[in-house]
Amino acid sequence: MESELWLDRNDLATLTQRESLSAVLVRTDGASIEDLEVFALQRNDLELSAIREDRYYEKLAQFYGPIKVMTWLTAGLVAAGAIFGGLNTLYAAFASRIREMATLQAIGYNRKALLVSLLQESLLASLTGTLVAFLVAVFLLEGRTVSLSVGTFVLALSPTVILVGLVAGVLLGTVGTLPPAFRTLAPSLPKALRSQ
Repeated sequence: MESELWLDRNDLATLTQRESLSAVLVRTDGASIEDLEVFALQRNDLELSAIREDRYYEKLAQFYGPIKVMTWLTAGLVAAGAIFGGLNTLYAAFASRIREMATLQAIGYNRKALLVSLLQESLLASLTGTLVAFLVAVFLLEGRTVSLSVGTFVLALSPTVILVGLVAGVLLGTVGTLPPAFRTLAPSLPKALRSQ
């Protein structure tokens, strides 16, 4: 709305592959909204309705409310899938190391030291993955525009988004590591040494 584009309406319809106009912005000098409503009612050949700009965006926000909810729901499901995938990977990685942890216990390492070691290893791996994901997002998604029928929006990595991603990586590397690590260190030493 801060710029103008002058062209023939038929050319615009051809370029956008649309036959109708969905909205026309009118800036009035002295006219009121009532004057525009009267004008819209007088033009029976056109389907016009005059709406103040704030009401237009209010109605648009109401229209996109369910889409916003679906977007957050989808993002939540994707995040849950990523968390469960990460936990599954940690369980599989640690389950194959039960004998290794038992051997380290047999030569003198205590379970607390092994737990700290597993936490450090997992935190390093998850933070590396978080950094790689952040770099991919910066180079492939930052500033990309997504077009919709009523406009476009730009994908931006705000400090909040970066912080949420970093916190998720740290939580997966620490809190997510505890259940598989406890399961790996839980068996008694003779049973763990005989495990496959």
